[in-house]
Amino acid sequence: MTFRAMLFAAAVTMAATLSGASRADWQPSGPITIIVPFGAGGSTDIFGRVFATEMQKQTGWTVLVENRPGAGGLIGQIAVANAKPDGQTLGLSSTSMFAVEPFMPDASGELQPDSVDFMGTLSVIPYAIVAGSKAPFDDLKGLAEYSKAKGPAKFSSTSAQLTLAMEQLAKEIGIKFVAAQTSGSGESLQLVAGRHADFTISGGVHVPFVLDGRMKVLAHFMDERGSYAANAKTVDEQGAVLPLRNYFLFNAPKGLPADVKATLAKAIDNAVNSDAVRKYGESIFVTARNLGPEGSTKDVMEQAAVWKARLGK
Repeated sequence: MTFRAMLFAAAVTMAATLSGASRADWQPSGPITIIVPFGAGGSTDIFGRVFATEMQKQTGWTVLVENRPGAGGLIGQIAVANAKPDGQTLGLSSTSMFAVEPFMPDASGELQPDSVDFMGTLSVIPYAIVAGSKAPFDDLKGLAEYSKAKGPAKFSSTSAQLTLAMEQLAKEIGIKFVAAQTSGSGESLQLVAGRHADFTISGGVHVPFVLDGRMKVLAHFMDERGSYAANAKTVDEQGAVLPLRNYFLFNAPKGLPADVKATLAKAIDNAVNSDAVRKYGESIFVTARNLGPEGSTKDVMEQAAVWKARLGK
């Protein structure tokens, strides 16, 4: 190789190195705010704060969690979609916010499956249908019989999407219920514990209540049984079809610059796979799992197609 060729090769290598460094070295100009569109004390809020603490520890960035509940999560999620795509704002909600909400009969149309950039997942949401330990029913069949004998059961719902999913399930099992929406799992569990509601669907906060005997699982609202209540059957095992597979879902305003998106995606993946996040996941009997931008986008779009067809939109 001639001296001139060597210089040219070195210049190309240096340019590539600097280009790679510039992509990897993107830094936020201020705090990163993770908007959780549900109330404080719920499953998404608690897991989100564990994640934010670890992300801040690993990156040195200031990472804040802001609760913006309302309209079953729609208010906070629309705020994420409308934020500036500069990497300073992230959302942490659920698959159903994008796979179900846009196709509901009274949907405003402000949120669509492609309204945001999907950045990855935290884990499958360990949903379960739960009731107080002294409730006079132990499974979905018992809940159906109770609702027929005593009148519609009172369902404390955390979102319109879960209410709709419960309606789909109720048709198959024969459950009669009336729903009242709350700001999150924390509030719903309090209503059930205080016997102001008969049952709720919780995404993980219920686990300590089940372990200490205050509540019981009527059905695991996911693909497999949670080991904390292994005797309770899944929805499928009780003769119905699981209407929704939900993940804790990271998203960002659409149109993030490529370098910003790549840096955030890497930071999210590192934090999800940290010991602290995995340990908390284990405490609510789920495995932290990041599908990444491509995988989470694929999952949302597949489930959105199912719900669009199911609801005739």
